[in-house]
Amino acid sequence: MGLYTPLKELIDSSNLPVFVEAILLPFENKIVYDGILAPSNIIIGKGISRGFDDKYNEAEMRFGIITALPFHPEKAEPSDAEKLKIYLKNENSREIHWAEIGELIHKDPELMALYHQEMGKVYARTYRRRLRDIGIEKGWFAVTEGLIIAGATNKDEVEKILQDILPDEKRIFVHVFQLKK
Repeated sequence: MGLYTPLKELIDSSNLPVFVEAILLPFENKIVYDGILAPSNIIIGKGISRGFDDKYNEAEMRFGIITALPFHPEKAEPSDAEKLKIYLKNENSREIHWAEIGELIHKDPELMALYHQEMGKVYARTYRRRLRDIGIEKGWFAVTEGLIIAGATNKDEVEKILQDILPDEKRIFVHVFQLKK
């Protein structure tokens, strides 16, 4: 934050990440910048941007977001569930952390449900685009292990279909999503 203007008001978030030259200073237990922010006119490619995202997510998981001083790094280690969510956040992170993902699930089989729910969200993003491409504009869908297993005009209908076709112990692995017009 600046003394008078927060950074998010000065930098267009649609153009992130952006390189800036600034001096960060502690001020009244906050981190502020001094002087003029000078963004560099550089285009950052998708691969580099993805790398920044991965490093950011890893740092956030390990230390949290440092917004005040003094900084106390004794923050509690993130739970296995939090780690799993961060590792599953995007394709690049899943590729980098595939071994850790497997270890977490092996160590705590209850995380398998979380794994399927988070991956269901990933598949839902893809299916939303594909469903629109074939002319479907709205509806409710259930996905598990990368497959749409039910679809209807409302959530209750999808839940009823799931009840009819899916064993109860498998229900926790299903992600239900809505396609909106």
